[in-house]
Amino acid sequence: SRYNMPAALRTSYSVTGLSHILAVSGLHIGIIFLVINLLLVPLRIIHHGHIVADILAVAVMWLFVVISGASPSVVRAALMFSVLRLFINSTAQYHSINTLAVVVFIMLLYNPQMLYDISFQLSVLAVMGIVLWGVPLLSILGRRQIPGMSIITTVVVSLTATLWSMPLVAHAFSQVCFVNVIISPVVFITAYVVVGFGIFALVLPEVLALPFARVMEAAAMFQNDVVARGAEWGYGFMMGSLSAWEMVVIYALFALITLVGCSWEEKKMITLHINE
Repeated sequence: SRYNMPAALRTSYSVTGLSHILAVSGLHIGIIFLVINLLLVPLRIIHHGHIVADILAVAVMWLFVVISGASPSVVRAALMFSVLRLFINSTAQYHSINTLAVVVFIMLLYNPQMLYDISFQLSVLAVMGIVLWGVPLLSILGRRQIPGMSIITTVVVSLTATLWSMPLVAHAFSQVCFVNVIISPVVFITAYVVVGFGIFALVLPEVLALPFARVMEAAAMFQNDVVARGAEWGYGFMMGSLSAWEMVVIYALFALITLVGCSWEEKKMITLHINE
């Protein structure tokens, strides 16, 4: 628990911009949704079993949202996954950015004041980075059949989310943490291990749960060590606030890069065979 964590270690997480790892967030919703779907795989082999599995997965996910306090980032993530499953089961074409827009609209319709919540803003920007930059990049890498795609996916997701969040963090908190870009992929991977194995450690009988608990403990200790070492790296930080206009310019540049990327098409190679 973060409440039992030494003050120095909590400070390390704060300094490196990784405090969201300690709080229940969209990251944890994604991990829990993944684990639940793995547990429900046997249901998918029966007729219409995938629909039952999706309903159960979404129900358990929203139960977790309620139990965890329903913070903006958690609600946003749960809505994203729920709408995703709805699109898939309705055979409608799924567009991530459209889904994000629908989720943001629903949340602001429920509570317009959420627009001024910094956690909500960071959450939306992180997802935009993943959707607009991470997903296309992973699509390109996937076509090349690069080994270790699961690890590469985690790295790409963490990097794009971090990059899209950094300008707002610099504007709101007057600090840019470069070390965050370096260590966040490692911390994301360990977070998957901690939460994923932790779920199995909780639901399985004690004898079967022990190995999962040991792995979870080892991953948590390694994660804490990485964050502590990152916080000690004095050259990984830059103090100084971005003005609102400077932040707008940076995000306009991000939008321009996105538009250029969307208009770029990979050249297709056609080999002609001439029969002699």
